[in-house]
Amino acid sequence: MFTVFRTAAAAALVVSTPAFAQSDSLGLSWIEAGLTATDGKAAGHLSGDWRIGTAQGIQLDLGLADQAGGAVGTIDGHLYLAPQGDRKYGFFLSFSDIDGRDATIFHGGIEGMYALSEKTVIEGRAGIGYASRGFDFISAEARLIYAPTDRIAVSLGVGLADFQEAAFNATSYRADLGLHYAPEGSPFELSAAVIQDGLWGNDDAPADTRVQLGLTWRLGDTGGTQRPVADRAFRASQPMDGLIRRGLF
Repeated sequence: MFTVFRTAAAAALVVSTPAFAQSDSLGLSWIEAGLTATDGKAAGHLSGDWRIGTAQGIQLDLGLADQAGGAVGTIDGHLYLAPQGDRKYGFFLSFSDIDGRDATIFHGGIEGMYALSEKTVIEGRAGIGYASRGFDFISAEARLIYAPTDRIAVSLGVGLADFQEAAFNATSYRADLGLHYAPEGSPFELSAAVIQDGLWGNDDAPADTRVQLGLTWRLGDTGGTQRPVADRAFRASQPMDGLIRRGLF
């Protein structure tokens, strides 16, 4: 898995070198790279967006996260329609693998993003998944982003994943509140978020609260926290993150 991940990352960087597509043409639209640090654990991602039609696009993501049970590598794909400038929606498919042991996760479903106004964007996702050792689950996520200026934004996200197995019965939940700052004229964005997650049900676990710091670099988009939906990346799929962090998977 991790040889494939490194090869895919190198290929993505090579493909990203041509000129970016203009608003009325096909090809690479933008690329994004990000790093986060949470409780001494680092994670990174590389994303790219390609226009494949007048209203169609593909977003591809590569992710690598340091976890107590081993590094988690993820490949995500998003196939979407963008019929108008204020919305895009489609399907996603995700594959994750934990280094050093037989632990894989498949997750897929539908997702969408819609701009309520120049300052407010909402995003939602629902899906089903399967992980090794017989973990079946359903999941749902929602996010609200409010940017009072083109430099500052506040985000609020919630997510649920329900596991109903004979050996494990619980609902994983997560909520995060973030602050984002994009310096004027810079391709970088700084972020800080407070995250809380836990498990409800027969196999419950107490809530855990932590702080996450992040740095994101973008190339090819319009920049700023009020950038249009077309220049916003769909978030990566992480329905089992709470279980992995607690050593339950």
